[in-house]
Amino acid sequence: MVLTGADRLLSEPGFKRLVRHRRIALICHAASVDAAGRYTFDRLCARDDSRPQMLLVPEHGLFGEHLYMEPVPDARDPRLGVPVVSLYGHDAGSLAPAPSLLRGLDAVVFDLQDVGARYYTYLATMAMCLEVAAQARVPFVVLDRPNRLAASPWKATWSAPG
Repeated sequence: MVLTGADRLLSEPGFKRLVRHRRIALICHAASVDAAGRYTFDRLCARDDSRPQMLLVPEHGLFGEHLYMEPVPDARDPRLGVPVVSLYGHDAGSLAPAPSLLRGLDAVVFDLQDVGARYYTYLATMAMCLEVAAQARVPFVVLDRPNRLAASPWKATWSAPG
């Protein structure tokens, strides 16, 4: 059985210590789920010992509620009780958090499920956030998951005509 990074973080003691009793920011969206389909942010926010200091959200927002190239505003999620900070605002400077935003954090946890193609914006979001975390000297944890398209036995093959 293959476990995603989110499943390991939420269940294995060695990984749990990365977030328990730590000040973290979680980069996430609606596809940030565990094997049972539960949101990573719900699971972390449900416990006082792992509640993120903030959620950082990419293009389209936390629940995909914003259109293509539409700026995502900062907010506070009333249900989760944490600030939701946009990584997709009105200009290029908004595509990564300011280093000062990460000051005082113990880690940045990245859990964006991509679309199965590496040209989509979430890979760029990870790269920019990783740079800022390095500048701020804050550890960066990537909760990876298998690319289901690449792992599929039904994967299409293509050959050039002729």
